[in-house]
Amino acid sequence: MRATEITTPMLLLSEQERQVVSAQVSQGLSDHKQKSYASAAQCFTQAAKLGHPVAQYVLGVYYASGIGVTKNEHVAFQLYLEAARHGNTAAQRQTGECYLTGQGVAADLETGLAWLETAGQGGDAKACERLVQLYGSTKLQDGKKETFWRARLEELRPTRPGRDGTAEPTGRSAAMAMPPLGPQADLFQRRELYQNGGGRSGTAGITNGKFYYLSKDDNGRTKLCESELDGSGARVLADVEGYDGAYLAATSVSVFLYQTGMDDHGNTVLQVREVPLDNGMPREFCLEVDDWTARSVYVYCSSLFYVLKQKGMCCLCVFYAETATRRVLYRRASAITEVYAGADYVVFRARYENGDLAQEGWMRYDLHTGEVQSLDYAISPENVLDHPEYYDEDSWGYVRDADCRERDIAFFDLAREIMWQKEDDGSTVSLVAHSLREAGYPRCPEIPIWHMEQEWWSRLYGRTVYFDGDRMYCAPHYASFYCCGRDGSVYQWDFQNNGHGCCEDFCVVGDLLLLDGDAHGEKVYPAGVQPARPLGESWRKRAPACEPEVPRMQPRPVPSAPAAPADLETVKTLTATDVKYGILTFGAKFHVGFGVPVTVEVNGTEYSAKTHGSTKGRVDGVKRMLAEQGLREGDVVCACYDARAQVIRLDPIRAE
Repeated sequence: MRATEITTPMLLLSEQERQVVSAQVSQGLSDHKQKSYASAAQCFTQAAKLGHPVAQYVLGVYYASGIGVTKNEHVAFQLYLEAARHGNTAAQRQTGECYLTGQGVAADLETGLAWLETAGQGGDAKACERLVQLYGSTKLQDGKKETFWRARLEELRPTRPGRDGTAEPTGRSAAMAMPPLGPQADLFQRRELYQNGGGRSGTAGITNGKFYYLSKDDNGRTKLCESELDGSGARVLADVEGYDGAYLAATSVSVFLYQTGMDDHGNTVLQVREVPLDNGMPREFCLEVDDWTARSVYVYCSSLFYVLKQKGMCCLCVFYAETATRRVLYRRASAITEVYAGADYVVFRARYENGDLAQEGWMRYDLHTGEVQSLDYAISPENVLDHPEYYDEDSWGYVRDADCRERDIAFFDLAREIMWQKEDDGSTVSLVAHSLREAGYPRCPEIPIWHMEQEWWSRLYGRTVYFDGDRMYCAPHYASFYCCGRDGSVYQWDFQNNGHGCCEDFCVVGDLLLLDGDAHGEKVYPAGVQPARPLGESWRKRAPACEPEVPRMQPRPVPSAPAAPADLETVKTLTATDVKYGILTFGAKFHVGFGVPVTVEVNGTEYSAKTHGSTKGRVDGVKRMLAEQGLREGDVVCACYDARAQVIRLDPIRAE
C-alpha cells in the first residue's frame, strides 16, 4: 500500500446499533480503568467488529502489548489499520510506526511516513514529533520537511488565556516574547546536552521553551511544575507524591519521572511516571532492572533506554511508553554503566569479560541497522569474547596494541551527532569535536577547539560537569563551583560559605544558572563564563498555590520478559545461497519478527545477528559464524529458538 485511505466508520449501522456500540466502548473504558483488562478486551472486540475506531485502536494496543489478550503483532496492526482508515489519528500514527519498524507487517518506509504525515495533518502532536525526529535524522535528512513538521508541532501545543483575554501559546512562541537569551538559546534549550559523572541530576528539564521541575507545596506534597524560562507563569501540572527524589526528563509531548523501587517480591524495579503535556491521563509503569544508576537510564522522545541483567549478561533495553512494550537491543556486555540516546544511535559504556580478560569502552548502537561499533578502540572490546587470542602474546592470532585506546572521549552531543575527544600533551588538555555520523569519526573543523591547563582539568573534571561547547561549569565539591571559557580561562566562585553548599545540584536554564552555593537556598545567576551577582531567589523550590485536579494512578507492571513469539524448532539444510551471503533461511514457520536483533549460539559460542526486515524466517549477518564453525553447503542444522532469551541455538549435523 502506497497511499493512506480514510473511510467513514459505522456507515451502515442503524441508530440503535450505534447506541449499542457506544455503550460497549463506554463499558470497555470503565473496565480498563478498573484494570479488568480481559473484560475490557471483550467489550472492545464487540465494538471493533462493528467498526468503532476507538475500540479498534485500543484493542490494537491490547494485542500489541498483550494486555487482556494473547499478544499478536499482526492482529494489532490490522486493528490499527482499520481504525486509521476510519480517521483515528492515534491509530494512523501507530500504523505508520508499524510500517517503519516492521511490527506485524513488512517494513515500508514510504507508507510509514505517509501514515505519520496523515496523523500529523489531523492534529496528532506525537506524530509531528516523530516526523521531526525522522526528517532530522541522518537516514532521511530533509531540512524543509523537518522545519515544516516542527512548525506544525508548535501549532498543536496547548494554549492558555493571555492577559488581554486572547489565546496565548504556551510553546516556544511564547518564550520569544521574553528578553533574548543570546545566540546559543536553541542550543541550551536541549535537555542534558553534556553531563558527566554524577552530573545528570535530572531535577529539571526544558522543552518547547518551557521549564519543568519538581517542587513542594505548603503541605509538603511533591508537585510537577511548569514555568517560563525566567520563572514567570508558573503552574502545577500534576501531583507526583512519592516521586520526591525522582529524576526528570522532559520531551516535547510528555514529562517522565523515574526512580528505583521494590516490587511485591522484593525485586528491584524502575518506577516510571509519564505526565502528558496535553493534559492527558498520567501513566505509571514498573520495569525490572538490576544495579540501577541514574547514568544507566536515558529518555529520548517517548522511549526510555535502560539496562537489565539476564543470565549473567547485561542487556541494553528500550521501553516504548506509547505502547507499553519493551525490546532488548543488545545483550553481550558483562556491564553497561552509562547510556545516551539520539534519533539514530544509542551510545553506551560497556565492559566485556572472558576469564582473566576484560576490556571496557564506549560503543555505538545503530537504531536502524542494529550494528554495534567501538568508539574509542580501533579493535572492538567485543573481541574479548569473540577473539581472545588477539590479547594473548603467545597466540598465533595476537594483535599488537589490541588493548590500546585510540580515542579518549570526554563528552557526547547526540543532538548534533558529535563527540568531544580529549587530547593531552602533558601541559594542556584540548577538547576536539568529532563527527559520529561519518565513517572513521573525523574531526568537525567548523567547531572550535577547547583548551584548558592539564592541572585545572585534573582538579575539575569529575563529580558534576556541564559542557555545551561554549562554556563549562564544574562542581568538584558540594561547596565549590567553577566556570570555564573556551580560551582556557578558569574562574572560581566565592560564596564565603565556610564549607557549606549544594553546588553539585546546579542547573542551567537557557541563559540562567540555578545554583545553591551556601546551602541557604538556590539563587538565579546569569549563565556567563565569569562569576556574577545573583538576579534573585530561585522559583523552583516553591510550588504555585493554584493547581488542577489530577487523577492519581496506580503502577501497572510491565511483563518482565521481552515481547517475543513462542519457542520454535526446525531442521535446516544449508544451501549455496546461505553460505554465499551469510544468511539462514528457515522458512515462514520459523518467524520471530522483522528486523529483530537475535543471538545465534553454536557449540557454546554466541554470534550477534538480526532477522530480515521483510522476509519471514530469515536471519542475516551470520557469515562469520558459518566460517568459524566450518559450516558449508549441504550441512544440516537443528535450530531451536528460545523466545525469552532471544537466542537461536544451532546443532550442526555435518555433510559427509
